[in-house]
Amino acid sequence: MLTKPLIRARVRKDRLVPELVDATAETPRALAEQLLECFHEVVSAGGTRGALDDAVDELCSERRDHRLARGLAKVCADRSRFASEPPVDPTAFRREVFLAAREAGPLALSAGPLERTIASEVLAAVGARHGLDPDQAHDALYADLRERQRLLEVPLVEAEQLLHRYNISLVQSLLLRAERMEVTLTAPSTPKLRQLLRWVRFHQLIATVEAAGKDVTLHIDGPMSLFRQSTRYGKNLANFLPAVLLQEAWKVTATVLWTKRNLPKKLTLSHTDGLQPFTRDDGAYKTQEQTYFEERFAAFDTDWSLEEGRTLVPLGARRVAVPDYTLRRGDDTVHLQLVGFWRKQTLAAHLEAVAEHAPGQLIVAVSKRLAGDKGTAELPPQVLTFSVVLSPKKVVEAAEARCR
Repeated sequence: MLTKPLIRARVRKDRLVPELVDATAETPRALAEQLLECFHEVVSAGGTRGALDDAVDELCSERRDHRLARGLAKVCADRSRFASEPPVDPTAFRREVFLAAREAGPLALSAGPLERTIASEVLAAVGARHGLDPDQAHDALYADLRERQRLLEVPLVEAEQLLHRYNISLVQSLLLRAERMEVTLTAPSTPKLRQLLRWVRFHQLIATVEAAGKDVTLHIDGPMSLFRQSTRYGKNLANFLPAVLLQEAWKVTATVLWTKRNLPKKLTLSHTDGLQPFTRDDGAYKTQEQTYFEERFAAFDTDWSLEEGRTLVPLGARRVAVPDYTLRRGDDTVHLQLVGFWRKQTLAAHLEAVAEHAPGQLIVAVSKRLAGDKGTAELPPQVLTFSVVLSPKKVVEAAEARCR
């Protein structure tokens, strides 16, 4: 993601408009190609991060659109692989060199009339103890510094690919300051919706689901609405964006605190804005809790069967629940929903809707580890709670209680 000085966005009254790059335009494509060429030249030369920074500085200093250039460079660097592979431990090696320098007395940088020991000679002597030649000893002395890391790999190879990744990073950077976000899907299939909700759970976001006609809307709390974990939560929200791009027809509306006064501004994007997903659609993500539960349920002796949830449970005029599983036994059917990251207020509203509209249809299970605030002991008794593994026995008992 981009740092705030690199973010390109305009404020238009109450709207915040990111300056997305046209990946097909000649000028940004030429810039992206220059940057990629610069990165790959450093890789070929076995260069360091410091050498890369110097090359990028030289390229950006000559351009009027230096903010875009530096933003593209950061996106490319974030996805590149750097490594420090010194032949010896740099910290221990420096200590040994400095101790040797102290024992040698006052040092000189070069030969002179005072006939003092030359610093390079001390470094070469210590390096020889470790089988290093003078150049290797010089490189190993500060090999653990960031600028001495070597650039090993640049996965991005095409200009258009870099420009698309830049656009996503730009929007993600704005979402770090979001109070709330809404994701509206037009006529989504149940598997697609369940897939998106599992990514919500994977990123530990707080969300409720509403339906109106063919549209389904996810209301997601933003990092600026929380009293703790805001930095981590903001990154989770930003990292959730690529999952939205896998949907067919979507719209994102976010309230972002912007300007020096942190004034709320509206950010609106949709599938028509040209944001391209970079992750593969590998189907619905399955959490560790779900994997454990499925394994234990398969080994549990019961006449109930467990199926993947494929239907929505209406909870009033607009709210809906998206069950993760459906339990069946003869003519009896009960749905099971695993709640992801949650807060008391959000969960209480959901449970109230369940009690009013689907008390005999839906079991709600909550992980204590994913609580966004304190107060897990105050959860109502009809909620199944667990830490790591949800008990199949408790789920079956809850299903039987709802069928009486």
